[in-house]
Amino acid sequence: MPKKKKKIKYKKNLTSNQKLFARFHRLLQPREFLKVSDWMAKHHHLTLAEGASEPGLFSFKRTPYLKEPCDNMGIDSTVRKQIVLKGSQIGFSTAGYGTMGYWMEYVGGGILLTMPSDKVLQRASRNRVDPFLKNSPILWPLFSDKNAKDKTNNTLEKQYEGGVLYCASAQSSNDLSSVSARFALSDEASRYPESVSGEGSAVQLIENRLNTFGVRSKHWLFSTPTIKGECLCTDEYELTDQRRYFMACPYCGGMITYDFENLKWNKDEKGNHLIEDGVWYECPACNAKIDELKHKTKMMAEENGAKWIPTNKKNIRKDLRGYQISAMYSPVGWLSWKDIASQWIKNCRTREGRIAFMNTKLGLAYEDVNKETPKIDLIMQRRETYQIGVVPEACKSFALVGGIDCQGDRLEMTTKAIGMRNDGSLETYVIDHKIFYGDTNASDVNQPHYFDSVSGEKRPSPWQQLFEYIKTPLKVSDGTTKPIISVCIDSGYKAHRVYMFSRRFPSHLMYVVKGTDLLVTRQFIGVPKRVDIDFNGKKMKQGASLHVISSDIGKDKTYESLNVGKPSPEYLAETGQYPDNYIHFPMFENEYFKQLTAEEKRKTKEKKTGRLKEYYFKTRDRNEALDCFFYGTAAWQIKKLDLALPENYQAIVHVFEKNAIESWAINK
Repeated sequence: MPKKKKKIKYKKNLTSNQKLFARFHRLLQPREFLKVSDWMAKHHHLTLAEGASEPGLFSFKRTPYLKEPCDNMGIDSTVRKQIVLKGSQIGFSTAGYGTMGYWMEYVGGGILLTMPSDKVLQRASRNRVDPFLKNSPILWPLFSDKNAKDKTNNTLEKQYEGGVLYCASAQSSNDLSSVSARFALSDEASRYPESVSGEGSAVQLIENRLNTFGVRSKHWLFSTPTIKGECLCTDEYELTDQRRYFMACPYCGGMITYDFENLKWNKDEKGNHLIEDGVWYECPACNAKIDELKHKTKMMAEENGAKWIPTNKKNIRKDLRGYQISAMYSPVGWLSWKDIASQWIKNCRTREGRIAFMNTKLGLAYEDVNKETPKIDLIMQRRETYQIGVVPEACKSFALVGGIDCQGDRLEMTTKAIGMRNDGSLETYVIDHKIFYGDTNASDVNQPHYFDSVSGEKRPSPWQQLFEYIKTPLKVSDGTTKPIISVCIDSGYKAHRVYMFSRRFPSHLMYVVKGTDLLVTRQFIGVPKRVDIDFNGKKMKQGASLHVISSDIGKDKTYESLNVGKPSPEYLAETGQYPDNYIHFPMFENEYFKQLTAEEKRKTKEKKTGRLKEYYFKTRDRNEALDCFFYGTAAWQIKKLDLALPENYQAIVHVFEKNAIESWAINK
């Protein structure tokens, strides 16, 4: 019998002679044509060091939707560029690294791997790229020793036999302009800057590096999207054929996609979600119940007819592809439909939660609905006859919060009550809008009076009036009282006075905020920072904390709620409650509503990038009511009441009220 050929076993840490022999052995092997998917099935090894949930040789059986995008990046494909909008936990990052391995071993040449920031890049290079290369028997012999004297294999540049892997930050123009590459892999490209040192967008700088190779170049961008109009990958995707993964329904045979609106579960009579009783997908064609464990894997298999189908017939560039896929396609055993439904119930109550869910789970850019400036006459029709300054009995279980805006001749504060129903929906009552007149510059924040420099008269301090108002519990219509549990005060005007004033309050009651139009995290409320400045501008050991908040997001949230229309009597009779995010108003004067709607969003073309962006512009001089309103929303959210479970909301509010009352008693 002929002797069997002895297989060579590659070790992770090879000596120079062993690597030389491995390279020589590889050159002697007959070269067969391989697609990217074929190469990955033979050579892409997943390990626990890379964070793989299923270690071992890569297989497309669990994730068949990855095959076509991977093959597009092969040398036989005419596709030069492809964009993938994806949800989390569906395997595209792993597929991207596998494709990068194909380029290294099978093709060769310069490869540019980019990440959103230098910190993310360093972490990915150490924790993803290095383990991926070291644990691959066919890739690691191509690289020199990391500890070699010539330092040809380091964190940011890795030379291999036949090319170089460059790891670059999208924030650095030097990283993106000093290399020439044939292939580019852009991870989380939606978070790349639109302008890098004034030289153009990061994506444009990357593609400039590929120009030398013309039609032979390849660029793969994949990312979870961000905000509609600000998401680079979404803009790029809309120029493509916009492919989605279609599957045959096991009941009617119609070709369908997994869309979140067709994910169903039961509710009880009180509107409570019965997730534990089961979650299923309802076929939009025949309304059949599709079970995840029974049908999902078979439906996604290519042999059962599943495939990517273009949904945009207007695409004229054949070398450009676009793909969109949500986490609902996540293989059985990873992220389940029940998990997705639970996360929606948890996150749907807040704008930030909805953004995170749509971006990371549905793979869609978030677009605000009803963010247009509300019409004054429609809002004024919602005025009710409950007494201004008195909490309605219906709000006894609500949280009382306030927002303060500071001006030179007055302080203004809006007080509102925010409640959460059993189904997680929100309802707001505006209780009062108080104006405390006086010279905020001349008056001492710690004194009850000040002397008017013009008349020489002794006048009550607006700061003291505001202090007394906040610490005094408000009356409830049934004769009881209710304390304010959280207040945000704007520090945009005379910040040092605001800091001093805030120190008169318990630290868990008063929060200093500063509105900005630019917030890198795209969150309503940023991480608080200690502000150690006294009245004379000197640093102090004890200081107030400053929360930077996004004014644009605050106004978006406000206008979204104001555009929730007044329900009809039939709707109230049928449901027994107002719509989610509905706002009640007392009989305020017209001026209040004019200020509440004093700004509108307009699209403006940016000079550096040429892209259209939306910004708020004043349509009236006075907008204090609008600012006070969303400062109050921030005061509620800082307490993390937006994250409370509906069944625990009243108990949490009661604890905050108890703490407020006890703190004022101690301060007396």
